[in-house]
Amino acid sequence: MSALDGPLMVVLDLSIGGMKTGFMTDASIPAATDAGAAATVNKDLEIFHYYVPTGTFTRITKTNHKDYDDVFPTVSHKGDVVAWISDWDYVDEVDVMTANQVFAVKLKMGCKHRDALNFLVSPDVEACCEWPTSIMTKSKGKQIKMTFNGDATAMKNRVPFEKDSFAATFGAQVRDDIACSMDIPASTISVVSTSMESSIMVTLRLHELDESSAVTIKTPSETSKMIVAQHAQTAFTADGSRLWKGYLTKTLDKEVAPVVTDFDDTPRVATTVLAPKAPADTKHFVTMVVTLPLTKADFDTARQDQYKAAVASAAGTDLANVEIVSISEARRRAGSIQVDTKIRATDAAGATKMMDTLGTGDALLSKINKELEAQDLPKSTGVTAPKKVFSSAFRRATGVWSTLLVAGAAAWIADLAV
Repeated sequence: MSALDGPLMVVLDLSIGGMKTGFMTDASIPAATDAGAAATVNKDLEIFHYYVPTGTFTRITKTNHKDYDDVFPTVSHKGDVVAWISDWDYVDEVDVMTANQVFAVKLKMGCKHRDALNFLVSPDVEACCEWPTSIMTKSKGKQIKMTFNGDATAMKNRVPFEKDSFAATFGAQVRDDIACSMDIPASTISVVSTSMESSIMVTLRLHELDESSAVTIKTPSETSKMIVAQHAQTAFTADGSRLWKGYLTKTLDKEVAPVVTDFDDTPRVATTVLAPKAPADTKHFVTMVVTLPLTKADFDTARQDQYKAAVASAAGTDLANVEIVSISEARRRAGSIQVDTKIRATDAAGATKMMDTLGTGDALLSKINKELEAQDLPKSTGVTAPKKVFSSAFRRATGVWSTLLVAGAAAWIADLAV
């Protein structure tokens, strides 16, 4: 075989998904040469492997002789095996120009992160890390907005189908580029938006890991700082940063630095303000009787403390305000007890608020049972309607005002009759 006047580069095969390619060329590939291979020779076709996600060239053959060509590379399904036809016998180290032979090599492709599923200490081709699918994240971390070069309208016009999903596809690829270049799971990154207006902008969120996740990766803060730092380095060259070697991140706008902000969408839980501790001799309290499917013997001190904690939580008050007045056997329910309960308040308004918090009927029973279950106690089979008790002074004042109002109304009616 003889090569054409060079340089020549022909891509002959792709892996499934198109992420790994095999090609032959007599052109010099600086990225592969810098890795230790000798420079190519004009008219000597050699085989190279190219890994798209990281822009990595790997030289496969090295005859460095214009008469010994290596041609027609074929890449395996996974892209880690390359086969080709050669003028040179790589086993016996003799030329086979009159009877070309087929050779193959298997590349070790892996990630150097020890928690990755495809971890390798010294891979032939450093690939994107593969991660467990069970990684959980929080709704907080860092948000980063990046600007890209290119004419969005022209790009979309070149897409023969699914033009409406082009922006989403673009954003998803940027997410994958960031995940690969930063050695973090793509599942920890979410795409917030992809703008295709006057300029192309992609906004991503880098999520904090949940404590249950069994991997150790860079934090969102560390990752965002690394992205900004690598963006400021040399752009897409052999010695450039990994960020600039991504499939789409190599098209980042060099003049526009990524913008990083915080985000926190953690659901906020309303804080219940408990009623303050009331004096032991207060004249303001609420009473109710709760029926429990327990015997007196079962309802020991520990369970009584659990019961009081449940009632306090249901009423929205301090635990010290709950008092068990008496415990009696239920007359109509064998193996059940009735717990006469008092809940103290500091004033009449506090007692009224507890009544409102507890509720009535099914809502009251449901609330009590929810708190009983939280304390590992059996559900109540019945709760009497809460009763509000005020001080004698309050009742007397109420009575006086009622008498005055009645008297006033009677006098008004008498005047009308005259």
